Amino acid sequence: MQRKETTLLATFVCAALAMSMMIGCDGSDDADTSSNPGAPGAGASTASLPAGLFLAAAPAEPVAVKQLKAQAQEGDEVTMRVVVGGEVSVFVPGRAIMKVIDTEMENLCLKPGDSCKTPWDYCCATAEDLQQHRATVKVVDAQGKTIRVDLKGAGEIKEMKTLVVKGVVAQGSDTKNLVVNAQGIYVEN
Repeated sequence: MQRKETTLLATFVCAALAMSMMIGCDGSDDADTSSNPGAPGAGASTASLPAGLFLAAAPAEPVAVKQLKAQAQEGDEVTMRVVVGGEVSVFVPGRAIMKVIDTEMENLCLKPGDSCKTPWDYCCATAEDLQQHRATVKVVDAQGKTIRVDLKGAGEIKEMKTLVVKGVVAQGSDTKNLVVNAQGIYVEN
Protein backbone atom coordinates (compact mmCIF):
# COMPACT_ATOMS: atom_id res chain seq x y z
CA MET A 1 0.00 0.00 0.00
CA GLN A 2 2.85 2.39 0.80
CA ARG A 3 4.29 1.86 -2.71
CA LYS A 4 0.97 2.97 -4.31
CA GLU A 5 0.91 6.12 -2.17
CA THR A 6 4.53 6.93 -3.06
CA THR A 7 3.83 6.41 -6.77
CA LEU A 8 0.68 8.54 -6.55
CA LEU A 9 2.55 11.30 -4.71
CA ALA A 10 5.38 11.24 -7.26
CA THR A 11 2.87 11.44 -10.12
CA PHE A 12 1.13 14.38 -8.46
CA VAL A 13 4.42 16.24 -7.89
CA CYS A 14 5.50 15.67 -11.52
CA ALA A 15 2.14 16.89 -12.82
CA ALA A 16 2.27 19.99 -10.62
CA LEU A 17 5.83 20.73 -11.74
CA ALA A 18 4.89 20.30 -15.40
CA MET A 19 1.89 22.62 -14.99
CA SER A 20 3.98 25.31 -13.30
CA MET A 21 6.48 25.14 -16.15
CA MET A 22 3.69 25.51 -18.73
CA ILE A 23 2.22 28.51 -16.93
CA GLY A 24 5.60 30.21 -17.23
CA CYS A 25 5.68 29.65 -21.00
CA ASP A 26 4.67 32.61 -23.09
CA GLY A 27 4.30 30.90 -26.46
CA SER A 28 7.55 32.15 -27.96
CA ASP A 29 6.34 31.29 -31.44
CA ASP A 30 3.92 34.23 -31.27
CA ALA A 31 4.57 37.93 -31.63
CA ASP A 32 4.32 40.19 -28.61
CA THR A 33 5.10 43.61 -29.96
CA SER A 34 2.81 45.67 -27.73
CA SER A 35 0.44 45.37 -24.84
CA ASN A 36 -3.27 46.17 -24.88
CA PRO A 37 -4.99 45.01 -21.68
CA GLY A 38 -8.46 45.92 -22.98
CA ALA A 39 -8.32 43.66 -26.01
CA PRO A 40 -10.00 40.26 -26.14
CA GLY A 41 -7.94 37.17 -25.43
CA ALA A 42 -8.15 36.50 -21.69
CA GLY A 43 -5.32 38.74 -20.63
CA ALA A 44 -2.88 37.72 -23.36
CA SER A 45 -0.48 40.37 -24.57
CA THR A 46 -1.68 41.68 -27.86
CA ALA A 47 -0.44 43.48 -30.89
CA SER A 48 -2.50 45.32 -33.44
CA LEU A 49 -3.30 44.03 -36.89
CA PRO A 50 -1.25 45.51 -39.72
CA ALA A 51 -2.50 48.74 -41.28
CA GLY A 52 -4.10 48.02 -44.62
CA LEU A 53 -5.01 44.40 -43.78
CA PHE A 54 -8.69 45.06 -44.46
CA LEU A 55 -9.22 45.90 -48.12
CA ALA A 56 -11.80 48.23 -49.69
CA ALA A 57 -12.14 46.03 -52.78
CA ALA A 58 -11.93 42.30 -53.33
CA PRO A 59 -8.71 40.97 -54.84
CA ALA A 60 -9.24 39.54 -58.34
CA GLU A 61 -9.26 35.92 -59.46
CA PRO A 62 -9.69 33.89 -56.29
CA VAL A 63 -8.84 30.18 -56.59
CA ALA A 64 -10.70 27.35 -54.86
CA VAL A 65 -9.12 25.94 -51.70
CA LYS A 66 -9.23 22.41 -53.13
CA GLN A 67 -7.25 23.57 -56.16
CA LEU A 68 -4.76 25.50 -54.01
CA LYS A 69 -4.16 22.41 -51.86
CA ALA A 70 -3.31 20.43 -54.99
CA GLN A 71 -1.09 23.04 -56.66
CA ALA A 72 0.15 25.80 -54.36
CA GLN A 73 3.62 25.58 -52.87
CA GLU A 74 5.09 27.17 -49.78
CA GLY A 75 5.78 30.85 -50.49
CA ASP A 76 3.26 31.14 -53.37
CA GLU A 77 1.03 34.20 -53.41
CA VAL A 78 -2.62 33.09 -53.47
CA THR A 79 -6.12 34.54 -53.40
CA MET A 80 -9.13 32.56 -52.18
CA ARG A 81 -12.83 33.29 -51.58
CA VAL A 82 -13.93 31.60 -48.37
CA VAL A 83 -16.50 31.51 -45.57
CA VAL A 84 -15.41 31.75 -41.95
CA GLY A 85 -16.23 28.24 -40.75
CA GLY A 86 -15.46 24.57 -41.03
CA GLU A 87 -15.35 23.86 -37.27
CA VAL A 88 -17.42 24.78 -34.22
CA SER A 89 -14.59 26.94 -32.85
CA VAL A 90 -13.15 28.70 -35.89
CA PHE A 91 -11.16 31.37 -34.04
CA VAL A 92 -8.15 30.93 -31.78
CA PRO A 93 -8.64 33.25 -28.79
CA GLY A 94 -5.85 35.78 -28.44
CA ARG A 95 -4.30 34.84 -31.80
CA ALA A 96 -4.89 36.09 -35.34
CA ILE A 97 -5.91 32.66 -36.63
CA MET A 98 -9.18 31.40 -38.10
CA LYS A 99 -10.51 28.40 -40.00
CA VAL A 100 -12.20 28.97 -43.32
CA ILE A 101 -14.07 26.85 -45.85
CA ASP A 102 -14.23 27.32 -49.59
CA THR A 103 -17.35 29.06 -50.91
CA GLU A 104 -17.59 26.33 -53.57
CA MET A 105 -18.63 23.87 -50.86
CA GLU A 106 -22.36 23.84 -50.26
CA ASN A 107 -23.37 24.26 -46.63
CA LEU A 108 -25.97 21.53 -46.12
CA CYS A 109 -26.68 22.89 -42.63
CA LEU A 110 -28.48 25.84 -44.26
CA LYS A 111 -31.08 23.74 -46.12
CA PRO A 112 -34.71 24.51 -45.27
CA GLY A 113 -35.89 22.53 -42.27
CA ASP A 114 -32.41 21.97 -40.86
CA SER A 115 -32.23 23.21 -37.29
CA CYS A 116 -28.44 23.24 -36.89
CA LYS A 117 -27.43 25.65 -34.10
CA THR A 118 -23.86 26.04 -35.46
CA PRO A 119 -24.20 26.02 -39.25
CA TRP A 120 -20.72 27.52 -39.70
CA ASP A 121 -19.20 24.17 -38.67
CA TYR A 122 -20.57 22.44 -41.79
CA CYS A 123 -21.45 19.45 -39.59
CA CYS A 124 -23.74 18.05 -42.30
CA ALA A 125 -20.76 17.54 -44.63
CA THR A 126 -18.54 14.49 -44.70
CA ALA A 127 -15.12 14.66 -43.07
CA GLU A 128 -13.54 14.09 -46.50
CA ASP A 129 -15.37 17.06 -48.05
CA LEU A 130 -14.40 19.28 -45.13
CA GLN A 131 -10.76 18.24 -45.41
CA GLN A 132 -10.64 19.09 -49.13
CA HIS A 133 -12.25 22.52 -48.75
CA ARG A 134 -10.96 23.79 -45.38
CA ALA A 135 -7.94 26.05 -44.81
CA THR A 136 -6.39 28.10 -42.03
CA VAL A 137 -5.79 31.84 -42.28
CA LYS A 138 -3.23 33.53 -40.05
CA VAL A 139 -2.00 37.09 -39.74
CA VAL A 140 1.70 37.25 -38.96
CA ASP A 141 4.23 39.97 -38.21
CA ALA A 142 7.37 40.79 -40.21
CA GLN A 143 9.22 37.91 -38.52
CA GLY A 144 6.49 35.41 -39.48
CA LYS A 145 5.13 35.09 -35.94
CA THR A 146 1.38 34.92 -35.37
CA ILE A 147 0.05 38.25 -34.11
CA ARG A 148 -1.48 38.04 -30.64
CA VAL A 149 -4.90 39.55 -31.20
CA ASP A 150 -8.35 38.05 -31.78
CA LEU A 151 -9.53 38.01 -35.39
CA LYS A 152 -13.16 37.50 -34.35
CA GLY A 153 -14.81 40.91 -34.56
CA ALA A 154 -11.87 42.59 -36.30
CA GLY A 155 -13.08 44.20 -39.52
CA GLU A 156 -16.51 42.69 -38.84
CA ILE A 157 -15.15 39.14 -39.18
CA LYS A 158 -17.33 36.49 -37.58
CA GLU A 159 -18.68 33.03 -38.31
CA MET A 160 -20.39 32.70 -41.73
CA LYS A 161 -18.85 35.88 -43.17
CA THR A 162 -17.64 35.58 -46.75
CA LEU A 163 -14.10 36.85 -47.27
CA VAL A 164 -11.63 37.18 -50.09
CA VAL A 165 -8.18 36.51 -48.64
CA LYS A 166 -4.94 37.36 -50.38
CA GLY A 167 -1.73 36.03 -48.88
CA VAL A 168 1.23 33.69 -49.00
CA VAL A 169 1.18 29.92 -48.50
CA ALA A 170 2.81 29.35 -45.10
CA GLN A 171 5.68 27.06 -44.27
CA GLY A 172 4.47 23.55 -43.45
CA SER A 173 1.40 23.69 -45.71
CA ASP A 174 0.66 20.54 -47.69
CA THR A 175 -2.15 18.88 -49.63
CA LYS A 176 -4.08 18.18 -46.41
CA ASN A 177 -3.47 21.40 -44.48
CA LEU A 178 -3.34 24.69 -46.31
CA VAL A 179 -2.24 27.64 -44.17
CA VAL A 180 -2.25 31.12 -45.70
CA ASN A 181 -0.54 34.08 -44.07
CA ALA A 182 -3.00 36.83 -44.95
CA GLN A 183 -1.72 40.08 -46.41
CA GLY A 184 -5.17 41.41 -47.32
CA ILE A 185 -8.73 40.53 -46.32
CA TYR A 186 -11.86 41.79 -48.01
CA VAL A 187 -15.10 41.24 -46.02
CA GLU A 188 -17.95 40.68 -48.51
CA ASN A 189 -21.04 40.50 -46.35
